[in-house]
Amino acid sequence: MNESVIEPGQIEPDVTQTAEHSWAITLQADPETGDLVIPLTQEILEQSGFDIGDVLTWAEAEPGVFTVSKKY
Repeated sequence: MNESVIEPGQIEPDVTQTAEHSWAITLQADPETGDLVIPLTQEILEQSGFDIGDVLTWAEAEPGVFTVSKKY
């Protein structure tokens, strides 16, 4: 697995807040590796308690809906 390091401004997040701590986010391709990434805005990081460098896990909650959480 390649590590993606995307600088701010390289991709423009397509994000819609759907509830207080819930967002619909469109996956995007890393411009250098082609890997799919979840572009998280600063607002999402702050509201979710995520920090740059955190390892996140994701799981399918229902078809087409995924939850993301910090791996401890």
